[in-house]
Amino acid sequence: MFRALRQRILNASYRRQLMVTIAVGVAVLVIGTSLVTTWIMAKRLRDGLLSETVQLTDQFASQSVFAFLVDDPVVTARTLEAIQAFSGIAYVALLDEAYETIASKGDLVEWKPADRKTPALGSARLVGEDSDFWHFVGPVRTLPELSPVGEREREAELLGHIQISMAKAPLNNLTRTIVVSNSMVALAVAGLLLVWLARRIRLLTDPLKDLVGV
Repeated sequence: MFRALRQRILNASYRRQLMVTIAVGVAVLVIGTSLVTTWIMAKRLRDGLLSETVQLTDQFASQSVFAFLVDDPVVTARTLEAIQAFSGIAYVALLDEAYETIASKGDLVEWKPADRKTPALGSARLVGEDSDFWHFVGPVRTLPELSPVGEREREAELLGHIQISMAKAPLNNLTRTIVVSNSMVALAVAGLLLVWLARRIRLLTDPLKDLVGV
């Protein structure tokens, strides 16, 4: 099939061979540029989302201190509900010092920090991911107590941890939308460029054609 197509192109006129060569070059250039642009945009969106979620996990850890201290089911449930209300958060759990689940809310998430032997954390960070979620874990600590002269009387105490699982679906949907939009723009640009090149090639090759016919 490819051999027959190649032979057909070789047997075509000079103008047609030139047009096919330019069309292939333009198509490769436009498609390559579109793919690279999409990849860069998707990477920036992903990095920004992960960085923002790490900061949110630290904030949620601070907000969860009271739930650990009072150990009240109602307070715990309200804390989890308030955290899960944030866009994109599919699952939230309060964990003990050994990363075992104390309470949770949200979608069924099979990934558990205790099963992955998660090391001690100084601050929130991304600790794992699967096909559907990114998993963040942050330590929940009390605030250090200060004496009247500004010296610490008691160091911050580790109460447990908080797990935040962020769904990948919204970012994947946005990435697909970007791919479709970039592809449509790229095809439109390529079509206009090919039309313009076809006219320029005709203007350049018509004199040669007339000269050959003399």
